[in-house]
Amino acid sequence: MDRAAFRRHVLGELLHPEGPGGEPGRTRKTIAVSGSLTADLCDAALVEGVLELGLPFFFLPHLAQEPLTVANSPALSLLSITVSNAAFAPVVANPHLPSNDWWRGYQLLLRKRLHMLPAAYEFSVQRAIHELQGVCHRIAHVAAMGSGATGEEAAALMVDLHALSFRGIVLSIEGLAWYGLGFDPGCSRPQAQKLLQHLRDKGSMTRRDAQRITRLPTAEARDHVLDRLAAEGLVTLDKTGVTAVSAAEFAQQLHARPEFPMPKPYWPEVAGEEKA
Repeated sequence: MDRAAFRRHVLGELLHPEGPGGEPGRTRKTIAVSGSLTADLCDAALVEGVLELGLPFFFLPHLAQEPLTVANSPALSLLSITVSNAAFAPVVANPHLPSNDWWRGYQLLLRKRLHMLPAAYEFSVQRAIHELQGVCHRIAHVAAMGSGATGEEAAALMVDLHALSFRGIVLSIEGLAWYGLGFDPGCSRPQAQKLLQHLRDKGSMTRRDAQRITRLPTAEARDHVLDRLAAEGLVTLDKTGVTAVSAAEFAQQLHARPEFPMPKPYWPEVAGEEKA
């Protein structure tokens, strides 16, 4: 996969999505984008530019090196085509999300981050999560029709798909911290981003060098910023120095944080797959 070319397509096609229309000439199109970029290609400039578009676009930090292996790829492709072409009515946003401790915990984490991001992007994310249940219901319904699954199995699939998709969205919003987004760094965002880039280029530096780069007025202000970055899992600190956390370490730690528990799965029990 040519990730550099994919980056160019993301920038070009998202900003100016045009193509042949019904009339002679070109017309604007609606598109969906899915792919993977390495940390060096997915930088703060690209991410901030995409967020400013106000689209439901999610960046999910991960450690995968190879494409996903799907046991029955043709069936998955057919499912996506069938769902896209089915004559469904428009999805109506549900004003309420499921009400239990797992969902409430994730909602609080999401709301804490979203107000620090562009307003248009916050709106698109909120709209996506409130339409998510309806979308997952349709996917589960079409999948059940094609496989002969029972209504109970279809319901279990929908519940699991809904929860796992929501968790992925929240993780993607939390992961924006890698670019200095979604939290208060204790200084201006450009200052924090400049410091993070210097650290990632050098690996580590003294606290004095960190203060020189950010041009913060006092050591106390500098240490406040460093503590904020450390709390986000972006750097590690000792008495005199600061060290950058790698992209792989950040992704691994993000997925393992106790505040992001996996949801209880319903499919294995319903499908009779649970171990004795």
